[in-house]
Amino acid sequence: MGGGKIGTCSSSNGAQYSTWHFMTHASRFKKPGDYRTFELAGFSIILILGKDKQLRAFQNICRHRAYQVTKKECGSSTVLGCRYHGWSYDTTGRLIKAPEFESIAGFDKNMNGLWPIKLEVKDSMVFMNLDSSSQILDLELNESEQAFKRWDSKHVHCAVEWKVDCEFNWKLAAEDFSQLLAKENTRGLFNSLMAQRFKYQRRDFNLGHTATTRRLAFGTLLTMRLLPQSAAITTIHCSIYKNQPINDKVELEFESVKAEIQRGVQHLEQTQKRLLNGYGNFSKLQQEKYRQILKGHRDAEARLGQEIHPAAQKQHLTMGGKADDEFCRKLDNTLDGEGTACSASHRGLLDW
Repeated sequence: MGGGKIGTCSSSNGAQYSTWHFMTHASRFKKPGDYRTFELAGFSIILILGKDKQLRAFQNICRHRAYQVTKKECGSSTVLGCRYHGWSYDTTGRLIKAPEFESIAGFDKNMNGLWPIKLEVKDSMVFMNLDSSSQILDLELNESEQAFKRWDSKHVHCAVEWKVDCEFNWKLAAEDFSQLLAKENTRGLFNSLMAQRFKYQRRDFNLGHTATTRRLAFGTLLTMRLLPQSAAITTIHCSIYKNQPINDKVELEFESVKAEIQRGVQHLEQTQKRLLNGYGNFSKLQQEKYRQILKGHRDAEARLGQEIHPAAQKQHLTMGGKADDEFCRKLDNTLDGEGTACSASHRGLLDW
């Protein structure tokens, strides 16, 4: 996960934040105020197009009481208003309205904007990095960036998108796990999804280990993002982009792609069952790679004597604020059988 290259998304909280992740295509944002929300590594994220035509990313968390600013998957508004207590933000993340707070001495709106997330757009392909430090390097796409230029990825638009819920571990679908079983030459999902009639055109570029893009035909791109839900559940977010209008023939091709992906999913679900029943093993080389990533993160925490959360924003808390923060941490750890306070909020249990 070194440098600014697209890296892996680890199964551990701390190790999956310091890398670039492909999210979507810039064509999904047409006019100022257009926004879309995503979940990445347990964080709710909002991407929004500003009045200056700049695309920005923020944590989808109100700075007042940590309520989600929006729970919609997409929408359009140049003002994002939190429904909890009415705090509102503009498209640059700046706090523009804070009822009952404007008259409080020392309250500074400029210190309470939405927390930004690093974002880069390469030939309309949108990438984010959750690491809140200032030390991360720029995004490097290498060969895939040249491919985006050849494929003219700037001028395509989303023709269709869908999600597939799968009963397998996300690593089964990643390229580095193409040799899944010790005694079988099983190809990974990203290398075995498309119909044979696309074979002469196929050209894949994996965007890290959780996303891939493929040129299906001239002016037609497929992207797939792996969204780990648990150790045994993964959602695949698929999108097809085109630079031409859609007709009946194109729609039939889309259905063929969907069917091929579904067959690949079924194959990997069977692979997952065999692994759970003790038949075959993950690639030892890749397992060791992830083990070393996790070990490095754990060792760094041990040296500091505290947990490390690369995506956590640095806050300047008063003594009262620190006491409140500590109280919330304790609450987070005492909801036996009910998850954390954050998960309770996510399920809507704290919606008042």
